[in-house]
Parts: sequence; structure tokens; C-alpha cells
Amino acid sequence: MLTPAEQDESISTIIEQQTLDMILDLLDLPHTFGANTFTTGATASNILGLSLAREHTISRVQARLGQPGWSVGESGFGGIEIDVFCAGAHASVAKSASLVGIGRRNVVEVLAEDGLCAFDLVELERRLRENVGKRGSVVVSSFGEVNTGAFTPGTKEIRELCDRYDAWLHVDAGASFFPRCRAPELIEDRSFRSLCFPPPRLLAHLLRTRSGRQHHLGRSQMSVPLSLLLPPLTLGAGLNVPYDCGIFLSRSSPLLHSVLGPGTNAPAYLTPPTPTSSTPSIDPYRSLVSPLFLNIENSRRFRTLPVWASLVALGKEGYREIVSRNIEFARKVEAWMRDGGGGGGYEVLTPLSSTDGHKTLNILLFAPALEGPERFRGEGGAARLVAAINGGRECYVTATRWRGGGAIRMAVSNWGTTVGRDYEIVVRVLEEVMRG
Repeated sequence: MLTPAEQDESISTIIEQQTLDMILDLLDLPHTFGANTFTTGATASNILGLSLAREHTISRVQARLGQPGWSVGESGFGGIEIDVFCAGAHASVAKSASLVGIGRRNVVEVLAEDGLCAFDLVELERRLRENVGKRGSVVVSSFGEVNTGAFTPGTKEIRELCDRYDAWLHVDAGASFFPRCRAPELIEDRSFRSLCFPPPRLLAHLLRTRSGRQHHLGRSQMSVPLSLLLPPLTLGAGLNVPYDCGIFLSRSSPLLHSVLGPGTNAPAYLTPPTPTSSTPSIDPYRSLVSPLFLNIENSRRFRTLPVWASLVALGKEGYREIVSRNIEFARKVEAWMRDGGGGGGYEVLTPLSSTDGHKTLNILLFAPALEGPERFRGEGGAARLVAAINGGRECYVTATRWRGGGAIRMAVSNWGTTVGRDYEIVVRVLEEVMRG
């Protein structure tokens, strides 16, 4: 049943809010995240995260300098610069820093020598301490590093450092949608200020859902029947969740409204949901925050719908089953390579699951082995191997760079992946490539 407040809202706003609540339940995240929205993807989500970080950290420095209440959105940086400290961050973090005015040169790697995406905590603390009262500080952790799926360890310690030195902690959850569903214990602490997910690259299947059918996701049960929303669509056995549907979560609603609000000279249709002295609301009955005030765009399509449909169709257990299957597939291919599959022509770069607490999830990183066929050795060997694997059009992998050399990334993320038939196809392709 819709609440009285929801009955006065547009259906798209209601569905977006309920879908975001369902995602929090799916990922076992607390509902203290109140500033949540859908974006075009991970880059846009990182832009939002760094925008909030910019607002928070500059205001803290300005307050120490005798300028309380400073707002970057209203007054600019005021001569203050910001450092973004990372440990193996995705390229979109530097891109976001450029777009929000922080600057790419101020994105600083503080990577531990022996970690996949681990911080050198001693060096991080030194840099944070030096910045207090002089420069803003932002720390970006990786939950699901793009090449290995690794998690930045020591989240609790990093959070304590950020609290001690007025820094903002943002989490780029680039590849962690899967492990977060499957193994929430991998994340040690939940006190980060903002978090972004890329599109959940799953297909919502079994959408032949009867009118009114509901699936429980914690306390966020959907109560709107499919037939109410989707009569013009023909839904077969699969609906692709689009790539332009990332997720941004934050605990800082006032900051998000400050950064994205329309300002004091807004037209009537962009008045904020909460009346102010300068911008009174044209609808005094509004209770839900419109997506207009939680996102970069003023105009956008209803990109929430496919995600909503997949959550209603699958429920939490359905998603977890898909996640488990993809992880099992990746681990099985990894084991095959480590056992000499393909004549020993593949070198697994993903650390052993028993090493440094790393667990292979749905991403496998590998390269041509030195003892493999000569055509895949030397400079450009990884790229040639990628072309050979993809050439048969039965298996698709991507080229990447890893610690200065070429590498290959297999990201397993499809709802239809099977550990039986699909595994046999992939192994056969990998064997044939090595035999030439």
C-alpha cells in the first residue's frame, strides 16, 4: 500500500525511492544512507561523490580560517586546494577530479608496496595531518578494484584517520556489486560518507510476473503491480539493465541539496522540495525529494524502471544465486588455468585466494605464460591473445594493463552464466587458442 504522502507523488518518484531502498536491503546497507540517486554510471557517481567531498572539506578548512558556513557551490574554492588520496583507484576518479575543479595533479596515490589496492596507512596519516587547516583532504577506497576485484583493506582504520583529520571518505565500488550481495562480511565498516556503484550488469529474467506479485527485500517490499507500470512493454525472458544506470549513495542529504540545488533564482518548476525564504515550494504537500534535486541532470529518462523490474522479479535470493554462480564460474576457470589448462599457456595474475586475505570473486586477471606459444610472448603478446580469444565470437575478454605489463581481464557478470555448458565452451576456446 502507498502511504498518504506517496499518493501525492508522481509514480516515477515513488518507484525510484522504493528501488533505492530495495538496493540498500539487497546490499545489507543501513537506511542511514538518505541522499541516494541513480546516475548514468560510475563516473557520474564519482563526480557526485567528489562534489560532496569538495563542499565538505573546503568548508572545514575555511571554518578553521575564520570563514564559517562557506559553500563552494555559492562562493567557489576561495583559494583552497584539495588532495584526493587513492590506492589503485579507477581512472574515473582522476576524470571526476578534473571535472569538479580539484585537478588531476591533486589525485595522489598512497599505495602500499605489497597490496593490491591497500593504503600505506603511515604515509596516508602523514599527508592528512599536513593538510589540516591548509588543504582539503579526500580519501577514495576501492571496493572491487577493476582488474582483480580486490577490496581496500583496513576500512575502519581509514575511517578513523579521516575523522581525526577532517577528511572525506568516498568508496568507489567499481566491481563490488557482486561480492557485496554474496559476501557482505568483506566490508569491514559501513561508516563511509559516500559510495558509488556502476550499473548492476545483470539481466532481469523471469519477468512474466503476474500482476501484483511481490518479492521481499528486507523491509522494502514493492507494492506496485507490474501491470500498473508496464502495459506498453513486451517482456520476454530477459530485460537488460542498461549501462547508463549507476547508483550513488550518501549519508549527507544537506550537502547534496546544497551542491545540486537550483539556487535562489530558480524558475517555479525547479523550486526545492523544502520551502525556503527565497524559494517557496509551489507544492506544499510534497514529501519525497524529487530526483531533480539529487542528480546532475534536470532532465533525464526513467532509468530506474529496469532495475526495479529486476529486483521485483528476482528478489534478494535470486540475485544472490546469480552472483554465486558467476563467482563459481570465475573460480573454476582460475583453477583450470592454475592446473596447467591450455598446455600451461596461461599465467594467472589474480593472487591466490589464500594470499593476503584476497578472494577471487567474479573477476579473473591473467596473461600469456612465458612457456606458452611464441606468438603470444613479448611486447603486445597479451593484446594478440585477446584478439585470438575474441576472434571465435564465443568468449569475450578485455585487454588491460597490470603493473607495467599487458594483461587480460575476464569479468563474469551475466545472469545466464552456467558453470556447466558455458564453462565447457570457454575452456574449449582457451584450449583451441593455445593449440593454434
